[in-house]
Amino acid sequence: MAEIIPAIVPKKFVDLEEQTSLVYGTAECIQIDICDGKFTTDLSWPFLGDTGEFAKIVNKEKALPNVENLDYEIHLMTDTPADEVADWAKAGAMRILAPIEAGSDTVTDIINEWGSVVEIGLVANMETPVEIFESYLEKVKTIQLMSIGVIGHQGEPFDNRVLEKIKRLREIGYQHKISVDGGINLSNTKGLIEAGANRLVVNSAIFGSKSPIEMIKLLQQSMSKIDKNKKRNNRKVK
Repeated sequence: MAEIIPAIVPKKFVDLEEQTSLVYGTAECIQIDICDGKFTTDLSWPFLGDTGEFAKIVNKEKALPNVENLDYEIHLMTDTPADEVADWAKAGAMRILAPIEAGSDTVTDIINEWGSVVEIGLVANMETPVEIFESYLEKVKTIQLMSIGVIGHQGEPFDNRVLEKIKRLREIGYQHKISVDGGINLSNTKGLIEAGANRLVVNSAIFGSKSPIEMIKLLQQSMSKIDKNKKRNNRKVK
């Protein structure tokens, strides 16, 4: 079954604590968006609002909220992802997503150096063609496609062009996890899953709702129905 991954863009460590607590017990994995103000125009913790918490987490003096019961994946929206991977691996991340736009040399170095320590995934912005992943199809188990035009901002509109990008990524032979991130809500889950995505990263629809836990459940129920219909249709075709 496809997964729902709540995404948090913390401005300070307390934001991470508070928003994690809102979905704790329902979400199994949390994505933290890390914005350096260069790769994106926005800044997020720990580039912003850090009062020493991050160094303590890296040095094992403190921990990410509920890290013993939650998996954390880190989406590096930064100009220098290779510089950040080591700290986030030490901080307890189970997956680190690096921007493919960082360049093939940087991405290859990250995979070669850290791939045996922490799962490395790759991310492409909306205007980046998926053919850029052709040399990584068996090197990474997660590819994330952004489905908004301006990354790092909450509440950006969903871009339907991502549906064709998902299909194309499957056509060129990618058989692992495809995440989609940006503008996702109950109105577009069906098209995303049918196109071939199996992980949906959601921010505003969850944390902007009256009950984040109930919204996660609604999204999960929606995807469960879609999965069942896909399996039923596949059996008919066979």
